[in-house]
Amino acid sequence: MSQSPPTMSTWRKSVRLGALGADLPSHSERKRLRQSAGLTRRQVAELMRCTEASIRNWETGSDPRNLGRDRMYRRLLHAFRQYEAATALRQPWEDWCIQ
Repeated sequence: MSQSPPTMSTWRKSVRLGALGADLPSHSERKRLRQSAGLTRRQVAELMRCTEASIRNWETGSDPRNLGRDRMYRRLLHAFRQYEAATALRQPWEDWCIQ
């Protein structure tokens, strides 16, 4: 049974309510996770309410400087990891975004 990918609304929910996850992953891992989730930098910037340039910077060598943005970004990256794991195991992902 094939599942449709998460909607932008689901990703938004993960940014607001999701678990923080551990420390920020490496810069290259951040990009890989975003791509694995099927999102563009522009879409992530929309979710984070920041610029596409900020996302590019966070994927290539800097970290969010604003504590609120840092938390939002960590939640989103954690959701990307959860989605990737659920997809690999072919498990439903309806509830993963806020776990």
